[in-house]
Amino acid sequence: MSKFHKITDKKLEEMYYERLRKMSGEERMKIGFELCNLEWKIAEEKIRNQFHNISEEELKEKLKQRLQLIYKKKEEETKKIIYLIKIYSKH
Repeated sequence: MSKFHKITDKKLEEMYYERLRKMSGEERMKIGFELCNLEWKIAEEKIRNQFHNISEEELKEKLKQRLQLIYKKKEEETKKIIYLIKIYSKH
């Protein structure tokens, strides 16, 4: 990625967060739910593309497995962060 793109991406990110700060909590929450819903639909489509004849019950199970994996990864990341905080707070 070129230096120009990095600057542009950073500027766009700043503009995005500035716009979010101007929104009400309700508006930000609505956007969060919409993004979550979109991510869920994308996950469903990825599974359907991978398993063409999947039943609705099997789809629900695959989505459940993905969600469990995400939570497990987040839990592992959180444990690592806590461990590092403990190490660095001793110094």
